[in-house]
Amino acid sequence: MIENIIHNNENLNVSLNKKKIEVSGYFSDGSRAFLLNYGIFEETSIKIYDFKVFRKREGLGTNVLTEFELCSKKNGFKKIFGELTNNPDYSPPEVLIGFYSKMGFDVRPKKRGMQYAEISKNI
Repeated sequence: MIENIIHNNENLNVSLNKKKIEVSGYFSDGSRAFLLNYGIFEETSIKIYDFKVFRKREGLGTNVLTEFELCSKKNGFKKIFGELTNNPDYSPPEVLIGFYSKMGFDVRPKKRGMQYAEISKNI
């Protein structure tokens, strides 16, 4: 789905795995840049299951999510949504809430197991 991402003057190698519905990117040195797993619902919405950036605080997450939104919209999708969970492998809740809010997502607090918020955005 994502066609090309340039980050800090480096063209990332981006690949799409249609069997897993996964987009991942690698830096030129071979290290992983990001991983984004998603699912398609009712052919108009996309649910983000997992989004991980391996170099934080460099703007890469913003670049990837922006490109993902543009490609989703170009392919006829109307909404992106997901859940934020409390997991030690990811940024703390306040960081993720701030990130998705900055990106224009509606963030709604929830309490279900490890889930602490739902995110959604009409595109």
